[in-house]
Amino acid sequence: MVDHGITDEEAKHALSHIVTFFEEGYPLKRAGTSEDIAYATVYLASDESPHIAGENIVVDTEITIGRNAKLQVEGGTSMQRAMSGA
Repeated sequence: MVDHGITDEEAKHALSHIVTFFEEGYPLKRAGTSEDIAYATVYLASDESPHIAGENIVVDTEITIGRNAKLQVEGGTSMQRAMSGA
């Protein structure tokens, strides 16, 4: 038996489904970037946020905005289906 990870063709196929998933299903129409997270981090480390402490700033391309837990789970399931091409 030979067990393997994802192949390049499988990755390309999954990626195309993920892009479509974000374009059609989320308000910002794109996945987040490492820069998006970095900007939040820079803000927290700056003098512009002196009274912010113990907060969790969510940088998630508006995935959780206005959604209850059930919709968040359904969104995760949809993402898994998109990645598998189902």
